[in-house]
Amino acid sequence: MNIKKIIACAILTFAILGMSSCAYIKNSAKTTASERLRKYTDEGIAKLLANGTKIGLPSDVEKILPMLKKFGLKTSATNLSDEIAKLSDKIVKTAEPVLFLAIDEMSLGDAIGLLTSSKQNAPMTNYLQSKTESTVINIFQTEIDKRFKKSETIKILMDTMSAYSVISGKKNLTNISEYSAQLLTKKMCEFIASAEKSDNTNALRIGDLR
Repeated sequence: MNIKKIIACAILTFAILGMSSCAYIKNSAKTTASERLRKYTDEGIAKLLANGTKIGLPSDVEKILPMLKKFGLKTSATNLSDEIAKLSDKIVKTAEPVLFLAIDEMSLGDAIGLLTSSKQNAPMTNYLQSKTESTVINIFQTEIDKRFKKSETIKILMDTMSAYSVISGKKNLTNISEYSAQLLTKKMCEFIASAEKSDNTNALRIGDLR
């Protein structure tokens, strides 16, 4: 074998090894990042449900409750808040398919960036929130609206608020289902972030992925 063939074989060998190394790093980074973020998501949602969503009434609605009682509302703010929280608890897991899809579609660049970032600011949760927040809010609001329509307590509240708005001229009261969906999304992300920050695993270096 002449020298040119030897050099060509060596170059080819190094190229193949390099491609294999790059493929390994890619698979390792994406797999590690995905597994960690799924873990934080599962733990965060589980803790949220264990603690209860505790979604209360919008402040402007709370302020007019005494007035709403004059329009026929007979339940208390506590009962209304409990009912909203109970309904919200039932829909948290409807967000999981969207969250897990975002995790599965994570790019190599995102994976490496997230793995090598400090957990102090919950970068993985921030990534997940940036990719899914608006979709999750829409999902939650749709599900909350469905359940509100089946709740006699909430139906009475909505009807009373409508009557009050017409008579008082105050037509800008907070949409309770939209408010609940936004707050539920925020709380879910806070619990996922808490799970991420409590993980003792250190941020990786690029060399750790080899």
